[in-house]
Amino acid sequence: MNVKFVRVVPAAEEPALAAEAPADIVQFSTAIYYVEEDEGVLPVDIMRLGSMQGIVKVQYSTEDGSARAGKQYKAQKGEVIFEDQEFRRSIEIETIASPYWAPTLEFKLHLSEPKNCTLGTYLHSCRVKVIDGDTFPSSRYQDLLSQGEKGVRQIRSVGLFWQFWKLCFFQVPGIAWRTLLTMLLDQIRNGYRFFVLLLNIYLVDVLFNTKDPKTEEQLLTPSRSDTAMIVGAALVVPMVFVHLAEFIKVRMDLTGHLRLFLQSSLFRKYLNYSDESRSSVPPSEMQTGITRESLEAADSYRRLLDLIAIFAELAVFTYFTILENPSAVYFVLAMPSTMLLYFLLTLCRPEMDQWKEAEMSVLRLVSEVCHCYRLIADYFQRPQMNEAFQRSASEMRRNLVPENVAHLNDDFFPKWLGPIFMGLYIALDASDVAEIARKPQKLELLVATRYKAHLLGLDYVIFSYFSHSLINGLNDLVICWSPPLHEAPMIGSQAMGRLW
Repeated sequence: MNVKFVRVVPAAEEPALAAEAPADIVQFSTAIYYVEEDEGVLPVDIMRLGSMQGIVKVQYSTEDGSARAGKQYKAQKGEVIFEDQEFRRSIEIETIASPYWAPTLEFKLHLSEPKNCTLGTYLHSCRVKVIDGDTFPSSRYQDLLSQGEKGVRQIRSVGLFWQFWKLCFFQVPGIAWRTLLTMLLDQIRNGYRFFVLLLNIYLVDVLFNTKDPKTEEQLLTPSRSDTAMIVGAALVVPMVFVHLAEFIKVRMDLTGHLRLFLQSSLFRKYLNYSDESRSSVPPSEMQTGITRESLEAADSYRRLLDLIAIFAELAVFTYFTILENPSAVYFVLAMPSTMLLYFLLTLCRPEMDQWKEAEMSVLRLVSEVCHCYRLIADYFQRPQMNEAFQRSASEMRRNLVPENVAHLNDDFFPKWLGPIFMGLYIALDASDVAEIARKPQKLELLVATRYKAHLLGLDYVIFSYFSHSLINGLNDLVICWSPPLHEAPMIGSQAMGRLW
């Protein structure tokens, strides 16, 4: 048996491959940066971790969040180059100062397209919070607003509301064009009411004036019955456009967009409060501000547009009344003068909003009971809580009565204007029945003047309601949002109001 042996010669060891060094990491130095809007420039640090060998590059860019490029900051993008052994670079982001108030807004910064490096797992993106130092609604009354409710009482309501109106018009996205379109659509209703007035005059002066043969030439058709059908249709068809205009206004939801802006701004401010500031704001006040007071503030903006439409209508009706019936000039001018005098007098009366404090007490009590119910039940305090609730609710009811009485008087005063001045006009200027029978155009003026007085009376009712609601809504807005007692360190700017 032949056995063959094989000689095994160990092969020469191959030189070990050098371990590949991991790529450097490039990332932002922190996840959140803060900047005051009036600082102008925010330096943002980008750091490099690793061997620091060689040149590495990375791209950066901004992205809109609640802050918008061109409004709160300038959009930027570019390239950052780290030279050999360089571990930190800074980029500058420009902010845009605005004279209008804004909540604490933020935008994002991103790193991308790394070359000879890798991006950090989490810090490849960061957020920049833009802090606004203005008071709500602007800095014009900053000294008084910083004093809280006492300072608010010293500010003229008209001037303060004008600042709020400008804030909404120029700062809230989509509000400017909605406002202008609403003002245009309101004129469709005014045009329809003026058109109805002209039709009433036409009915008295032409269609029903069968004794005057000259009216035959002014008929729309050879037959009076056919003309009457056309006039009847003319009264109905334009209502389609009036309805369509109101439908468009509802779909635009001007009040809803403003309310959303105020609610989101309030909520964003609350989230940026310090613990001390947050503890000074009861949850019931936060809930009231989010629900009722935000709606009242947004609705006050829309009411001003309604007042503008009413003023336009009053001006047109007053002009044509005086033009067609100069003898009624004293009565027509006396109506707005009397209404204006009454309105100025109501501004001097003391405020009757004590019920709101009582309502706040009720909400606080309900919130406390819901939160501590088990403790209340275990210590047999339910009867005491029922009595406390009964007292608070009764106080709120009592405090509501004076305001309801004032609203009743405000509502009925302009309703009296139309009948009173029309009665005086008929008694003093249109009492000659024989002249009315002899001159049909006198009857035309009488009917037209009565119709205009009725419309003017209705407009003054609406004016009274809207003007008082606007002023009350404004006061509620400012009192509720006067500055808080404690600044939030993480905000670093003066808050806009008690809840802001």
